[in-house]
Amino acid sequence: MTSFTFTGIEVNQDPSFNITLNQSNYIRKIPPIPIEINRKTQPELPINEKERGLLRGLIGSLQYASTNTRPDLSNRLSSLQSQINSAQVETLAEANRLLHEAKRYHDTTITIKSIPHEDLRFMVFSDASFASSSKPYSYAGSIIVGTHKNISENVECPISPLIWGSKKIQKVVTSTLSAETISMASAYQR
Repeated sequence: MTSFTFTGIEVNQDPSFNITLNQSNYIRKIPPIPIEINRKTQPELPINEKERGLLRGLIGSLQYASTNTRPDLSNRLSSLQSQINSAQVETLAEANRLLHEAKRYHDTTITIKSIPHEDLRFMVFSDASFASSSKPYSYAGSIIVGTHKNISENVECPISPLIWGSKKIQKVVTSTLSAETISMASAYQR
């Protein structure tokens, strides 16, 4: 087995040429944002500039993990990113909760399966959330995977996540079909 660490990403290749990526050590070292006890009781208060800097730092650290090995963090992280300029104490608490979840599942891995290049096919999956009164924005998420050509024959095949992401839809959408269409179109632009 070949193993090395590159910019916080632990890379392992097994004898079958499958590659496993994880950021367990990186994630466990990310510190939470300290929140004063008296501020925790007032979650609707706006944050100060020092806290905003800490929030940006935590979001940036989680973004690095999300981009490389942790697609499970993408959606909630996207929502946090859109709140930076209007963040409240509750936003800090939500960022810490996301960090806690990332640490709880620190040993999550991404495996890229060895597939002969002539048999390799790409697939895209996408989804969208529709705006509601509690969440005034729609979000789109997508994942591009590598798989074996036999997937078209409706048989079980290895799937390797390659690129993923979640972001706020920048246009006003008036239906779930609109949100889903924008999500798929944005996935194809990747």
